[in-house]
Amino acid sequence: MLTRLRHGTIVNGFIAFLLAFGSLALFPANSSRASELATPPGPDRISPITVDYTAYTWWMATWKKNKVVCAVEVDHEGQPTLGDVYNNCNQDVYDTFANQSPCDLVGDKRQCEGYYLYLIDTHTSQRVITVTLPPPQVWLSLENCDSVSRSGTNVCETDPVLVLKGEEPLPNEHILSIEGTIDGLYLCCNLQTKTRGY
Repeated sequence: MLTRLRHGTIVNGFIAFLLAFGSLALFPANSSRASELATPPGPDRISPITVDYTAYTWWMATWKKNKVVCAVEVDHEGQPTLGDVYNNCNQDVYDTFANQSPCDLVGDKRQCEGYYLYLIDTHTSQRVITVTLPPPQVWLSLENCDSVSRSGTNVCETDPVLVLKGEEPLPNEHILSIEGTIDGLYLCCNLQTKTRGY
């Protein structure tokens, strides 16, 4: 009896195995891809510009041996902040500097614990920043719409003309076409002239 149960269990397990892998062969899984990032609405209008700034270079040194452990470069007046120290020095230096007591010794400062900062250089430097530019706008209006006065609604008596007017806020830039969708249908109006704003 026990042998029959073992035999039946093995046969059932083998059948389940065949069904599982057989179904994979008959019905292969559809290939899938990671979902792509949704594109932002409208074109991104950004421009890199180069700006001048004053860079201040500070050295972090030990009180005891006057040994420089790191340089901290900042773009603001005044001593570097804890965030500046964290970005320019290692974790041990930052932790010690953030938690140390002020050095109040009047005489020999080499008896103080921790680190101190001193300014070694000031110079003009440049960096590239990204500026978001204002987007163009499209204005809609109706022309040749003689409204039906007796109905009291916005109904035109004759077939109106839908006018699209593009407005470009940037100098030296021109709108060449207006694109969009109306009820899911693609719309593109190529402009004949390159005058600013139309």
